[in-house]
Amino acid sequence: MLSTRAARNLASCLKGQGRYYSAVQPAEIPQFNIPQLTKEPPKVTTRENGLTVASAENGSPISRVGVAVQAGARFETSGYYGLSHFLRNATAMTTASIHSISIVRELQKYGCNLSCTSNREYLLYQVEGTRDNIEAGIDVMSTIISEPLYYKHEIQDVADLVALDNQSLQPEALLMEDLHAAAFKGGMSNSLYCPSYQIKQITTEMMHAYRLSLFREPRMAFVGLGVNSDFITEKAAQLPTSLDLVDLPEELPSKYVGGESRTSSAGNLTYACLASEGPSMGSKDAAAAAVLQYVMGAGPSVKYSPGIVSRLGKAVYSALGSEDFAISGMNLSYSDTGLFGFTVTGYAQDMGPIMKAAVGEFTAVTKSGAISDEAVTNAKNQLKAAIMINCEDTGSTFNSMAAECLITKKVSDASALLQAVDGVSTADVSNVAKKIINGKPTLVSRGNLSWMPRLVDLM
Repeated sequence: MLSTRAARNLASCLKGQGRYYSAVQPAEIPQFNIPQLTKEPPKVTTRENGLTVASAENGSPISRVGVAVQAGARFETSGYYGLSHFLRNATAMTTASIHSISIVRELQKYGCNLSCTSNREYLLYQVEGTRDNIEAGIDVMSTIISEPLYYKHEIQDVADLVALDNQSLQPEALLMEDLHAAAFKGGMSNSLYCPSYQIKQITTEMMHAYRLSLFREPRMAFVGLGVNSDFITEKAAQLPTSLDLVDLPEELPSKYVGGESRTSSAGNLTYACLASEGPSMGSKDAAAAAVLQYVMGAGPSVKYSPGIVSRLGKAVYSALGSEDFAISGMNLSYSDTGLFGFTVTGYAQDMGPIMKAAVGEFTAVTKSGAISDEAVTNAKNQLKAAIMINCEDTGSTFNSMAAECLITKKVSDASALLQAVDGVSTADVSNVAKKIINGKPTLVSRGNLSWMPRLVDLM
C-alpha cells in the first residue's frame, strides 16, 4: 500500500516536470557575420620621411606586425660592442608612456606576444595577435621603440639576461661567431653577442646614443602580415618621428679577408666550417648559389638520419667508412656580401679524413661537367620544396619579408621565388661554383683539435 502510494507521488512529480519542460521553446542560435578575407599580394610603399611600409594579406586569423631597423651588430663601433644584444633583451623596459609591468599586463590583456630578434644587419621588433586586438599590441610596440627610458636598475636586469645568453651558447653558435670574425674585416666581424668584458660597461647614455643614431625612418621598415594595406599604412603614419639629436655614425665598410681560427676545448668532438665569400642577397648569382647548396647537400632529408645521401655525405662516408659525422652545405647572404661553404661535426680522431674528403668534393665540382643536369634538377626541386614549406610558417615568412623589405625595398612572393629558381641553369650553377669555391678560403674549428688539419694542409 505504501509502495503504491509512493509510486503514484513519484509519477505525479515526473508528470509535472514533463509538462514544465515541454513548455520551454528552444533558444535560437545567434548568427555571426564572419568577414570573408581576400588574400592580397605583397605591397610596398615609401613614405615622405623615408620609412618603407610593406603588407601582405594572407587571410590568417593571426596578424603579425613589426618594425625592422638597420641597427644590427655590424653597426656597432668601438666602445659600443654588444649594444644590439642589449636592445633585443630590453623590450620590456619602462618607457615615457608605460611602466614595464604595465607593458606585460597590456599585452596579456589583449592576448598579444611581443618579441625582438636581431642579426648582423637589423633588429626586428614584432607583435602578433588576433585581428581585433593587434592594434593594441602595435601601440605598445611603437612606444617601446620610440620612448624607452633605459633606467639604470633595469639595465642591470638586462645585463643578467645577456650574461645568461652568453653562458647558454652551443658550440655551433660559437662556430658561426668565429667564422664571421675570421672571414671579415669591419662591422661584419662583430659578434651577435655582447663580449663578457663589456656587459657591466653598458650605460643608459650608451643605450640612448646607439638608438638615436640608428633608429631613423630611412633605415626602418614597417611590415605587416595578415593585415590589409590600408590598416598598415594608417598605423605607419602614427609612428612617432625620430629625433635628430645624434649624428649618424660613420659606417665602416666590411671586407672579406679570409683566414683561420682555432679554439681548443675539452671533449671528443670537433666542430669545423670551411667557407669562402658568397653572393649578396640582391646579387644575380644568389639563386644559383642557393641551388648549388642543395647540389652539395643541405643536411639530411629524414630527421635524425645520417644524411649520407648528399654529395658531401657520400664523399665523406666513402673516405671514413662510418656514419659518425654530420655535414651540411652552408649559404649565408647579407646586403653586400655572403658566405658559402660547409659545416661539419665529427669525432676528433676522424677529422683528418673527413675534412680532406669534403674539401676534395668541393674542389671537384669546379671541374667542367662535374655537375650534371639531373643533379641540378633534383636540387631545384628540393629548394622549391623548402621555399613552399617555409611559406607555410607565418613566422618564417614574416622574417623573410621584413629582411627583404628593409634591404632591397621590395617583397617577393612565393611565385617570384619559384620562378627565379626555375630560371637557374646547369651552366649558372657551374659558373657560380667556380667563382665561389676558387675564392680565398676561411677555416674555423672548435673543440678537440688534436687531429684537426690546418688550412695549409687542406688547400
